Amino acid sequence: MAIESKILADAELAAMQEKLQMEEEKNKELAALAEENEKLREQNLVIESKLIAEAQLAEEESRLKEQQRNEPKKKGMVYARNLFIAGSNESEHWSWVALEYDEISSNALVEAAELLTIWWFEVNGTFHTRELTPLTHYEVMYVIKLRKSASGWDVPVNMKLVLPTYTQERTVNLNEHVGKGWVTIMAGEFVTLPECVGEFKFSMYENKGFCRKGLIVKGVAIRPKK
Repeated sequence: MAIESKILADAELAAMQEKLQMEEEKNKELAALAEENEKLREQNLVIESKLIAEAQLAEEESRLKEQQRNEPKKKGMVYARNLFIAGSNESEHWSWVALEYDEISSNALVEAAELLTIWWFEVNGTFHTRELTPLTHYEVMYVIKLRKSASGWDVPVNMKLVLPTYTQERTVNLNEHVGKGWVTIMAGEFVTLPECVGEFKFSMYENKGFCRKGLIVKGVAIRPKK
C-alpha cells in the first residue's frame, strides 16, 4: 500500500513538473513573441518616422522650387567698357559712342564700342555664376549692331563659351545682320547646376586677316532662356 502511494505521488509529481515545464516553455515562447513584436513595432515606428521626414522634405523641396519658379530670375549685363576688345585703346581702330536706354539691357546711359577698321577681331569677357539664379537655364548673348556701311563680315566669326566643366564653340555669319539694327548673337547656353559653379568666359573672334568695319558692340547679356 505504501509503495503504491509512493508511485502515485511520484507520478503526480512528474506530471506536475511536466506541466510546469510546459508552462515555462510556453511563457518563454510568449516572451520571445512579445519581444519580437516590440522589435517590429519599433522598426515600424522608425520606418514611419523616416517616411514622414522624407515626405516633409519632398514637400519643402517642392515648395522651394515653386517659390524659385515664381521669383524673378537674375540676369547680368557686361557692357563694352568692361570687355576685352582687341585694339579698343587705339583710336584708329575703335571709337566710343554713348547709348540711351533699350529693353535688351537697362535704362542706364552706357558707352558702346564702334569698330572703325581692323584686321583682327576679338571681344572677350567673363562673368561669375554666383550673380545668377541657381538651377536656371541661361543664354549668353552679344548685343551688337552692324551699320549699313559695315564690311568685311563675309567670313563667319567664332563664338566660344568656356564654362567650369565644359566648352561650347560655334560660328555665326554676321553679314546677314548688316543694317538690321540691334541684334543678339548667342555665344552659348548653360544651366546653373551645382557642378557648374564658377567664373565662365565668352568670346567672339576672327583672326584671318580680313579688314572689318561698321560693328557696334554694346555688351554681353546673360539672361534666362525663354
